[in-house]
Amino acid sequence: NLEEEVNRKTEEIRKLLKQKDEFISQLGHDLKTPLTPIVSLLPIIRERIKDDDVKKLVDVVIRNANYMKNLVTDTLRLAQLNSRDYRFNLEDLDLHDVVEESIEDNRYLLMEKNISPENRIPRGVIVRADKLRLKEVFANLISNSIRYTPEGGRIEFRAREEGNEVMVEVRDNGRGLSEEEKERIFDEFYKVDRSRRDLDTSGLGLTICKKIVERHGGRIWAESDGLGKGTSICFTLPLQKFNKR
Repeated sequence: NLEEEVNRKTEEIRKLLKQKDEFISQLGHDLKTPLTPIVSLLPIIRERIKDDDVKKLVDVVIRNANYMKNLVTDTLRLAQLNSRDYRFNLEDLDLHDVVEESIEDNRYLLMEKNISPENRIPRGVIVRADKLRLKEVFANLISNSIRYTPEGGRIEFRAREEGNEVMVEVRDNGRGLSEEEKERIFDEFYKVDRSRRDLDTSGLGLTICKKIVERHGGRIWAESDGLGKGTSICFTLPLQKFNKR
């Protein structure tokens, strides 16, 4: 009957998706193995080169090698998150502290562009989440904001209670987003500014954020008043307590 046919087709699709993820995972590992020493050794080789023109060529190789490494790493992470076997280590976390750690982890990149991070989330906002994966979300959002925010810009972190959830907002004063970009920004391999060749992003960072947030039972979306007016990435998480202290 129809129900049995639908169930059979659904199971076939699940098997195909599992095979795809296994193939991507194996391919990613096979690519990552030779890439790791290449990325590590290229800067050392560059320092031993005297000719400036040759150094510029090596810089191109380094930039593309880093892009490949980021692409492979993010593709592996996405395949991992797509697996139903992947389990999160959930614990009660103070959101303020997680943001502080994430800012500190990215302090050097923030200082490079003189971007000021402001953690406006009060202590005592307790969420139920996997700490490493939540820090991965913040790392991706901070990295994204740094890419598209001018020197001397700012990034703000806010949170507010919404029933049994907390809504987290990461806001910057960067390039902003068009209506189309707001709709597509979480799609796999989507990049908001393909004309910029200096960005070694894989186009998977926000897709990974979406997967992590949804695996926590939350939602994620983008807000912006338009190009040149900054961007807010908002997401929800299960709330344990919201004690301002």
